[in-house]
Amino acid sequence: MASLDIETLFNEQNNNSDGSAENEVKWSKQRETFMKLLSNLEKELECEVLTERLELDTLESLGQIKSTDMFQKRYVKTRTKLFYKQNKFNMLREENEGYSKLITELNQDPMPGSPSQFTCNLKSLVGKFNLDPNRVIDILLEVIECQTQNKKFLIQVMREFGVGSNISQFLGFKLQHFKSMINVTRKTPESLLQVTAMLISEGAVICSDMYAQLTPADKEMNESYKKYVINCRQAARKLTAVVLSETVAEENAKEVQSLQVPPEFGDNQKLGVLQQLVLMGDWEHVNEMLELLPIPCSYVMSFGDIAYNLCQMIHKLIDPLYKRVCKEFGLGGLPPASVVASQQQSSPPLKTKETESPFKPVTDFGDLHGEVADMLMTLGASLSEDPILFVKLARMATASLKESSEKAEKGPCERKVSQTWLKILDCCMLPALSLMNASCFYSELLWGAVQYLPYHDRYHLYYLWKSQVYASDPLLILKKAEVVDRIKYLMKRLTKDTVKSIGRHIAKLAFCNPLVAFDHVIAQLQKYDNLNGPMADVLKLFSQLSIDIMIYTLVEELGNPAKEKINQANASLSPWLNSLAVFIGLICKKYVFDTAGLLQYIANQLKAERNFDLVILKELLSKMSGVTVFEDITNDELFALGGGELLKSEAAYQGQVRACQKSSKRLKDTMVELNIAFPLCMLLSNHRNSVVFKEGLEGHLKLIGSLYDQSQDCLVQMLEFLDLSQNLDEMASLPAFDALLGNYGLSPDAAFSLSRIKFQRQINLKFEEMKQEERAKTEDGKLADRIVVKKYKEAVDAVMESVMTASLPVLQSDPCTSLLFDHVTPQFYFTFWSLSLYDIRVPVDVYDKEANKLNNQKTAIDARSDWSDSKKTKEKDKLSAMVDKLKEEQQKQLDHVTRVMFRLKSESKHWFPNKTAKSECIVRIQQFCLYQRCLFSASDAVFCALFIKIIHSLQAVNFSTILCFDRVFSDLIYNVASFTENEASRYGRFLYSMWEIILKWHSDKAIYDKECSNYPGFFMTIRKDTSSAANKSEAILEYENFRHVCYKWQFKVARDLIQCLESGDYIQTRNTVILLTRMLPYFPKVAHLAAAIEKRVDKVRLDEKDSRPDLSSLCMAYVVKMKTQKSKLMAEEQFHDKSDRMKKQEKMKQNEATIKRETQKAASTSRSSSVQKETSADSSSSKLANGSASSSSKRPAAADLASGASANGTEKGSSGGSSSSTTADSKKRKVDKTSDATTHSSKQETKAAAPTKVSSSSRANSRENSTDSSSPARKRKHEDKKIEPVDDAARKSKRKAAKDDA
Repeated sequence: MASLDIETLFNEQNNNSDGSAENEVKWSKQRETFMKLLSNLEKELECEVLTERLELDTLESLGQIKSTDMFQKRYVKTRTKLFYKQNKFNMLREENEGYSKLITELNQDPMPGSPSQFTCNLKSLVGKFNLDPNRVIDILLEVIECQTQNKKFLIQVMREFGVGSNISQFLGFKLQHFKSMINVTRKTPESLLQVTAMLISEGAVICSDMYAQLTPADKEMNESYKKYVINCRQAARKLTAVVLSETVAEENAKEVQSLQVPPEFGDNQKLGVLQQLVLMGDWEHVNEMLELLPIPCSYVMSFGDIAYNLCQMIHKLIDPLYKRVCKEFGLGGLPPASVVASQQQSSPPLKTKETESPFKPVTDFGDLHGEVADMLMTLGASLSEDPILFVKLARMATASLKESSEKAEKGPCERKVSQTWLKILDCCMLPALSLMNASCFYSELLWGAVQYLPYHDRYHLYYLWKSQVYASDPLLILKKAEVVDRIKYLMKRLTKDTVKSIGRHIAKLAFCNPLVAFDHVIAQLQKYDNLNGPMADVLKLFSQLSIDIMIYTLVEELGNPAKEKINQANASLSPWLNSLAVFIGLICKKYVFDTAGLLQYIANQLKAERNFDLVILKELLSKMSGVTVFEDITNDELFALGGGELLKSEAAYQGQVRACQKSSKRLKDTMVELNIAFPLCMLLSNHRNSVVFKEGLEGHLKLIGSLYDQSQDCLVQMLEFLDLSQNLDEMASLPAFDALLGNYGLSPDAAFSLSRIKFQRQINLKFEEMKQEERAKTEDGKLADRIVVKKYKEAVDAVMESVMTASLPVLQSDPCTSLLFDHVTPQFYFTFWSLSLYDIRVPVDVYDKEANKLNNQKTAIDARSDWSDSKKTKEKDKLSAMVDKLKEEQQKQLDHVTRVMFRLKSESKHWFPNKTAKSECIVRIQQFCLYQRCLFSASDAVFCALFIKIIHSLQAVNFSTILCFDRVFSDLIYNVASFTENEASRYGRFLYSMWEIILKWHSDKAIYDKECSNYPGFFMTIRKDTSSAANKSEAILEYENFRHVCYKWQFKVARDLIQCLESGDYIQTRNTVILLTRMLPYFPKVAHLAAAIEKRVDKVRLDEKDSRPDLSSLCMAYVVKMKTQKSKLMAEEQFHDKSDRMKKQEKMKQNEATIKRETQKAASTSRSSSVQKETSADSSSSKLANGSASSSSKRPAAADLASGASANGTEKGSSGGSSSSTTADSKKRKVDKTSDATTHSSKQETKAAAPTKVSSSSRANSRENSTDSSSPARKRKHEDKKIEPVDDAARKSKRKAAKDDA
């Protein structure tokens, strides 16, 4: 057979030859050879093979055919007969009998027999009458189109007929017919589309094969969609742009409305088939069809009745579950008829078909995960077409999520259901809400479901709604533009007077599109803070969902990294942040909503070491709980903070706590639920110390101080709120005190302040338990006062002993804190920090004032004529009950303070060991107790001063009150430079309280003799035994000497503060003015000191008037207040006796001359010999007073205090240097407490690292005293020994020997 192909080769060679004679000869020879070969093979090959393979000329040469021409004619006739002659009839008129019988057979109802038998009948008709099978199939399709009731039977007949996959070609041919007639005749019949969908649904046609036959093309559909999106975006931009012409604005609005009308089908066969599939409930093929379409589902659902028909399918699936939910959870009813009617007015006429769904109805929430969820997510925002389905879904979601939230532990099924609802809410219900007619009903219904989600899930839904939904759907793009245009119009007209009228329209926009509306609202609030009040009032018209979304929008705006929270111009917080903080505080107080997200945001910001948002927390606490922290509060309000809860509420917070009980409870419950209260306190404590080292704030000292004060105020505010709101059980989550110090790194002041609340509740609980046990032992159930006091002491010991045992190792591991316990016992340290102002003082005056205030209100009620008698009686009863509660609370606090004083009295004997030096002890107390706590809060500042007075009144062993006061007033300049603004105010309150105590003793000798004369804190002798009456009287500081000391303290403080005022440093100057303001009227008390200070302050006011107006205002306020106090000032002669002081100064000069002579004599003798001559010395209080005597006598003019202070400093230094080695009597040896303290303060500050300084000589003498008192022999030796007048070298040698002895 392969050889027969040689002919083809010869032919090709002949065709490719150039036609020369030589080639013709060559070709002829090859032809002859080929023919001979065929002749020889002719017997071997069959005739059919030769006829099939050889050319006609070759066959003629071989004799296989007679003539080439005749064979060709015969071939054409055979081909024509085979391919072009009609053997079957495809037209009805060609074979009308056969087709008539066929149509009669197909139109039977019901169909006879089985599909296979019916198919045999059809085939018989085709064979009998030579009917065209293609025409028969076409007629069969038309019958199916008309007889839908027999569709399944006829489709099976078609399959039996053997059409197979060719059905799609038949349908495509029929559909193409209408494509060519689009612009001429009618559209594609709906019945044909229905047949197509029916065949796809029954599996007779493959969906993808049929999709290729449908029109229009995918490219055309995609271009149409893109064009529509572009038109929507352009219309949206036009609508939101600023347009001055009303005509143009109206045209833009009309354009948007025209685009919002759902597009029609046209002759889109693909969408028509899709709609028919939806009507049939064939979700499988609907989903497949949607995947083949080139346009998004959201756009597809806007055509025709696709969305509504899909909603009807979902109705049928969820109805069984909805009925069960309504029955079990008491849900029922439909939206108001007016709401549904208004929603349906905007929808096109709807057509539905009763079809059976191939899916099983949903009877359980777990069944939602599947086809129903997929349908809803495909439906998307088009759910707005069916408000009733929206209501059903919202109620089902409410029941499901509520049931899930009530379960403590969620299984896989519950988690799966929750995730399903989250998807439905995200993809379907929230987008649908945006397109629905504005109604509070839908918003509140949806909130019923969303409220059971955690705040982070809700906020995630809001984020997706805002960032993705509005950007993807063209209809939502137009809706967003329409809302933005409307909200701009309304916000321009919102004022205090138009809250009701304009507020309704704003609320209407916020019902369905809150995210879009609130974006513009919050932007306006940041620019205009006068809108805070009106907008807060408008929120009463909002739904709960709208308010929750507003909180989310606020959190999102606060967390926007593009927003600058610092005003670089004046190094302060940006105005927009303060405006939002005020607004948040207002709405949190007035309305009930979840603040968990807001609190968590603040906690997260603190974790990230960003404390600019603490202004939000401050406003939340002040508005929701009524607890405020102000530095400018009166003394009555300050002492009221140390009273009971009712007094705090009425006097300190002016009734705000009582008015905020509901909102305070909500805030507390939220904190307990999130377990965030104590973590917030710990974050605040740690963060305030890191503010100083915050990057980016270098050089902004004012801002750093402001941020530090803000952190401290928020911490104090949180602690006060927890004290008022939380009980002991709710404080179980607070870590132990040792854990706060060790594990969480809190400073002792913060750890004690946080744990103090817990300590007090634990002590009270233990105390009540002990009283109950003791009452059980008595017959009448009554306890004597001494037993009650004793039991309280035992309760305190039981609670605090365990705390001390656990935390002492942590405290002692700190090298700084460990120095404290060398000089005071841990019991004193924990007692000082565990007590509060409530424990040591009863504000009797404040209680009386508040009771009188309430009684006056009762009297005023009687005078009101517009009230009825019943109302008057009711109000008076309320006030009487409050007065009774105040009296009961006062008595309760009195009993408590009595118990605390008994405890302190029993403990005070062991607070200060005898072995320690008094000066060192004072320094450590000031460093680790007074200084840290008095800067913590205003009430703590007052507590510190009162506690010093209590230590003095308890006559604590080895504690020098006079030395403590001296340390407080010494070297004030170092402290002033390091204070923040609020710290300066608190320290000023501390000094105010100290001056109040001192000047009370200064005012009257009887008071001084009663409260100071015989108290160890005013003993001036340190080394001498004061047990005998004679020695004791010699050791006491006399009243007039105390007045000299008071003057010296006034002078020293005035000198230091004037130096700060003249420094030119902003921080020092500001803090000095604040201190001076706080210390009025007790400082300055001397007229010439007051005049000098006033002169410097007024100079600062004038100098800083233009450059620093805030500082100038502070100075102006002080000058005004100072003028009101001038009548209360005292001349120096009134403040202390100058004549007595001058006499003592002359006597001191004589003593100094005598000492000088004795010193020269002693220098010539051996240092080991003892000088027997007695030298008399003036008292140490005289030395304290003489420090400024010469300056005050030489410079009586108050205006020249600055030069006088300089001279005073020199004279005081020389006086202090001589007094340390002279002024010794034969029977007493006294210590210069203040002069030496001033002379050696810098050395002691370096060694002790304390805020105030202690002299080295005082510390050495104190140690000598402790050593001598431990040895009786040595004690007697020192009593008889005279002070040796020696030079400086001898004095240093003696000090070294005393140290060695110690």
